[in-house]
Amino acid sequence: MLNFNPIVTEQTTAATDLLLGLVAIGMFFALRQLKTDDHLKQKYWLSMYAFLAGTSILGAMAHGFEMTKTVNYILWYPLYLGLAAVIVFFLIGAIHELSGRSLSQKILPWLALIAFVIYLFTAIPDSFLLFIIYEGLGMLTSLGIFIYLFIRDKNKTALWMILGILTTITAAVIQALGPFQLRLIWEFDHNGLFHLIQIPGLVLIFLGLRGSFK
Repeated sequence: MLNFNPIVTEQTTAATDLLLGLVAIGMFFALRQLKTDDHLKQKYWLSMYAFLAGTSILGAMAHGFEMTKTVNYILWYPLYLGLAAVIVFFLIGAIHELSGRSLSQKILPWLALIAFVIYLFTAIPDSFLLFIIYEGLGMLTSLGIFIYLFIRDKNKTALWMILGILTTITAAVIQALGPFQLRLIWEFDHNGLFHLIQIPGLVLIFLGLRGSFK
C-alpha cells in the first residue's frame, strides 16, 4: 500500500505537478479539436503537451508518495526523458513556425539526439542542473524565434507565445535558485513554485497557439 509523503513541501510539489499535468491534458484535447491544414505543426505541439502531461503525472508520483530511494531513482529515468522531449517539441514547433515543414523535419532528428545525450548526462549522475541549462537554452532560442516573428509579421499571436515563454523562463530561474521554502497559505519549495508559475505560462502559450491555428 502506497502512503503519501509526510513532507509538506513534497505534498504541495506533488499537488502542483498533478495540476500542471491536468492543465496540459486539457490543452492537448483542446488543441486536437482545432481545425488546421498544417497537421505536422499540430502534431508537434500535441506531442509537447502529451510529454508534459506524462512527466507531470510521474513527477506527482515521485514527490507525492513514500517509496524507497531505488524506486524513486528509477522513476526519474522516464521522467527526465519526457522532460527532454518536451523541450525538443517546443523548440521544433517554434522552428516550424519560423521556416516551415522542410527545415523542422530535417532538424528534428538532431534535436532528438541532443536531447538523448542531455538525458544520459542528467539521469545517470542525477544532475538536474544540466537539464535546467538545457531547458534554458531551448526556451531562449524559442523566445528569440517568436520575438523575430512578432517584429517581422506584427503577429499578435506571437506576443502570447513570448509572454508564455518569459513566464516559463521565470519559473525555471526560481527553481534553479532553490532549495528554499515559502509559505503561501501552504508551504511550497522551489519546485512547487516552479509549477505554480509555469501553469499561467502554459495558458499564455496555448492562447498563442490557438490564435496561430486560425
